[in-house]
Amino acid sequence: MADINLKELKRLAEAATFGKWEWWTSNSELRLSTIGRTGFAFDGGVIRAEMHATWPDIACKEEDKAFIIATQPQVILELIERLERAEAAIPEGWKPVPIEPTKDMVIHGFESVPHYGFDPEELVAEYESLSGCQQAAFRARRCYAAMLNAVPKP
Repeated sequence: MADINLKELKRLAEAATFGKWEWWTSNSELRLSTIGRTGFAFDGGVIRAEMHATWPDIACKEEDKAFIIATQPQVILELIERLERAEAAIPEGWKPVPIEPTKDMVIHGFESVPHYGFDPEELVAEYESLSGCQQAAFRARRCYAAMLNAVPKP
């Protein structure tokens, strides 16, 4: 398992040239260019060839060099593996919740009991037509759903 510093990787990505990176060729020169936030293209904005007096070279911002080095194939493969494990850990139809409900979750749960003026009349009539045990089950399902809808994102 690769030793990945996520905070550092994020910092490097934020410092690197923003936009969609694409290889462009013109005048027989290959350049790594980008489309920026405004949709404006920066030809060779990431990597471009340069000719000095007697030797060819490439130009690349230090921030982009650091980002390229940090995103080695083994790092990307490790991140993909972590993401796949995380996605597999939460089955379809499930949701991670805090061990203790938040204040907002509890309030939403209490407010889930059907009331005239707040809920459709048909829903309140259906609720009132149920037996005591059926009403308790109805309230529990609505309370649970309301609390799940109020779960904060981790």
